[in-house]
Amino acid sequence: MKLPRGTRLKASLKRVVNNRQGYIRDLQLRLNGAYRNKQSVSFCTGVKNRLEHLRQTVLKNLEDNQHYPLMEIVILNYNCPDPNTEKWVKSELAEFIKSGRVSYYRLPDTPTYKFAHAKNLAFNLAKGDILCNVDADNFIGQGFANYISAQLSDGNSYIAGPRDGRGLAGRVAIKREHFELTGGYDERIIDWGGDDVEFTSRLDKLGLKRRQVHNERFLGSIKHSDDLRTLYSEYSDKWLTAEINTQYREQNQADLTLKPNGHSYGHGTVQRNFSEWVTV
Repeated sequence: MKLPRGTRLKASLKRVVNNRQGYIRDLQLRLNGAYRNKQSVSFCTGVKNRLEHLRQTVLKNLEDNQHYPLMEIVILNYNCPDPNTEKWVKSELAEFIKSGRVSYYRLPDTPTYKFAHAKNLAFNLAKGDILCNVDADNFIGQGFANYISAQLSDGNSYIAGPRDGRGLAGRVAIKREHFELTGGYDERIIDWGGDDVEFTSRLDKLGLKRRQVHNERFLGSIKHSDDLRTLYSEYSDKWLTAEINTQYREQNQADLTLKPNGHSYGHGTVQRNFSEWVTV
């Protein structure tokens, strides 16, 4: 549906203002030396039957951030029924696994895809000081690791992707200590998207500064239908899903002293790099 001209103009002007503000902040960070103080960064991707996207994004993301020394990509195979996913990782990413640039984990015996749990588990498995969710259909862009390291140098911010229908809302980057402080994504939240909204709303309420990504270089994604996103969802009733998610979001907003998952989140026993089994 085409938006009215006035609405499109307002959106365009907002993007111009946001880009200008982002440019000014980026310049300030460069002058203050934030880009020289590199933090370790883990890009975390959970997959279940998304080999077509992995083939397009992972190698490109590695190439575009090859000069950032303290970076890893964590791939969590969430019991993918397609055996070709693991075969492709083993054949195409072997050198990166050997060097530590890629860490591959497989979680067995999970028929559905639990979005919040997958993110929490991948974050717990990651080694970085900064944890960043990257959906399988996302291109992070050249220099993104350096960018988020500098943006989060103040110690009181997190990064969120735009909610503009391009599948980038899940691009959340956060310092490890803030992730642990919040108790992770709420694993009671059902289906895709709702977990990101609830999590970032909680971060806002806790007083962290939201840093929005506006540079189009970092906002590439592969277009596809929502059917692919919801193929392994726990519930098919979208109205029931929305009602459940709203209920939990309101509970969490009402009392920030309560961690939504208690002291247990992102747990599981996974196989690491095709060999050893580890439990987190």
